[in-house]
Amino acid sequence: MSKLFALVAVFCLIPLSADAGLMNPLAAANGYANSRDHGYRVLAVEQDATSIANTGTQQSPGDDGVVDATIGFDFNFFGVDYSSVQINGNGHVYLGTGYDPSANYINGANDNTAHPEDNGGSIHTNYSGPRIDFWWDDLDSGSGGAVFSETPGDPGSQEFVVEFDNVPPYDNSLTTTVQMILHEGTGDITFNYMDQTPGTARNGLAIGIQGSDTSFLQYGWFSNGRAEPLPTEGVPDPGQSLLWTQAVPEPSSFVLLAIAG
Repeated sequence: MSKLFALVAVFCLIPLSADAGLMNPLAAANGYANSRDHGYRVLAVEQDATSIANTGTQQSPGDDGVVDATIGFDFNFFGVDYSSVQINGNGHVYLGTGYDPSANYINGANDNTAHPEDNGGSIHTNYSGPRIDFWWDDLDSGSGGAVFSETPGDPGSQEFVVEFDNVPPYDNSLTTTVQMILHEGTGDITFNYMDQTPGTARNGLAIGIQGSDTSFLQYGWFSNGRAEPLPTEGVPDPGQSLLWTQAVPEPSSFVLLAIAG
C-alpha cells in the first residue's frame, strides 16, 4: 500500500508584533470612535520617542493661534499630497492652508445633524477640513510650555515631528507633552503620549484623524468639566503611543501540514 503525502501551506494572517496591540476604537471610554470611508486603522504600539525640545524649531501658536510649517517632503493623507501644515495651538495640525482657528478651540458639538450618533463630541462636527488631532483641547502655549517642529532623517525616510512640550490648557496649570509624527513614504502617523498631568484637559479631549466630513477615524472623545478629571479608562497614558496606518499586515508565518492518505 502506498501513501501519498501532500504538503499544504496554510496562509496565516497572524499580525506582526506591532499589530499585537490592535485597538478597537469603539472600546475607548466615553468616546465616539467612528470610521467612514477612511482606509486607516489605529494600533497601540511600543513607544520610541525622542523629544525635539532641544533641537526643533520653536513655534508660537499661542492661545488659539496657528503657524505655518513646511513638512520637508510630500505627505499623502487621505489620498492627497501635502507639503505643509498649519500647527494649531490646540493640539492638532491642519493639512494645507485656509484654517481659521478662532472658531475651533473647543472640540465636539452638542447637535451634529449630519451624524446624530456623534452628538456630544466628535472630531468632525466643528469643521470638515483635513486635520490630525493628537491632543485636541483648549491648550494655551502662550501661558506655558512650548511648541516645536522638526524634520529629521534622510530623504526617503524622513519624519515631520510636532511636539507640544509641557503645554497647559487655557486658564489651567495642568500640562501635556505629546508628539505627532508624519512618516515619509509609508504615510503612517504616530502619536506619542509622553507626559500628562493627571486630569489634563479643559474642554474635553478629542483624538483622531480626518480627511473630510465623510472620511475620518476617531479614537475617542473624552468629556470632562473644567474642574473635573478626564476619564481614567480609554485616555492614552504617558508612555503609550498610537499608530495610524493604511498598511495591511503581512503574513508572519506559514503552517505546513502533512496529510497522509
